[in-house]
Amino acid sequence: MTDTQRDILYHGSLPLYIVLSGTIISCTFQPIIITPIHQALSDQKVYTDERIELISLVFKLTGNREEYSEATTAYQKELLQTFSPLKRHKLITYSKKLGVSHNVIFNMALFIEKQNGEWILHEDYLSRVEDKRWSLSMAREFVKRLNDFYKASSFETFYNNHLSFYQEVSAQFEKDWLSDIDMCWFSKYISASHLAAYYSPSNNNHNYSCTIEKDDGPYVYVLCQGDGIAIVHEFCHSFANKIADDLYENNQEFRKMSDESVNLRINPQYNSGFIMAKEYITRAYTILYWVEHGRKNNLFGEDLTQGFPYIERVYKMIGGYTTC
Repeated sequence: MTDTQRDILYHGSLPLYIVLSGTIISCTFQPIIITPIHQALSDQKVYTDERIELISLVFKLTGNREEYSEATTAYQKELLQTFSPLKRHKLITYSKKLGVSHNVIFNMALFIEKQNGEWILHEDYLSRVEDKRWSLSMAREFVKRLNDFYKASSFETFYNNHLSFYQEVSAQFEKDWLSDIDMCWFSKYISASHLAAYYSPSNNNHNYSCTIEKDDGPYVYVLCQGDGIAIVHEFCHSFANKIADDLYENNQEFRKMSDESVNLRINPQYNSGFIMAKEYITRAYTILYWVEHGRKNNLFGEDLTQGFPYIERVYKMIGGYTTC
């Protein structure tokens, strides 16, 4: 492996719009990094990303969100032990006040790229995602402070020192979960070559997705800590969200079911019927995936217990069928 290949593979130094951690050739994840000439650069598969690890660390230090702030593994404990002295850095104090959480934090990692040792913001990406909780002024100030934190913390050195660990967890992630996903199935709804998966040992068992609209169609990035079901679910969000938006606007029955299902005690993250609609349709397509891959029993049980009482009706609305 050349130094250039190693830099691209491990450090995320190329712009996001030409870098994917995994792309699909013949409907399977292949060890390829997309460049302007679609050139395969390495035979290594690494699903971690320096941007994600860095942004996750920032919000881990804020202590605001348990999905980022908890330390349950040796690696996460090492992160806190190494970087806790920087808890009063101006980036951390600023981030505490932002009020962002969940997928919004993951999104920021996708909005930046490293050039000449500094992080720059792809400002046009902020307008190309559905979630607009990062305002331009917020993002600019965040990245400005991020660069100062990056230098003060020597995070690049920390990341480089853990390359073998990232390789190890990436291999396990692919073996246990990613390799079993039928990527061809998604090509019915979205270009499979636009799907990319990341694994972050910094985070706990939470899964997020971000779709960025580009000139040749939507690109979908998922951060998965869970099992294969979670990966399928997050990929389904990429096309299910638009279907949900249309149904919520034009189908009164579906709108009523979505509105009635809002329960802030059970699912505070789904705090409106509009958001609940997206989750309903995504879950319905996730069930359809598993039905078409041989699952026959208990298709709706988990969703029913998780606060989606109309999941079977929604599943039938998308053309799903049951075998139970």
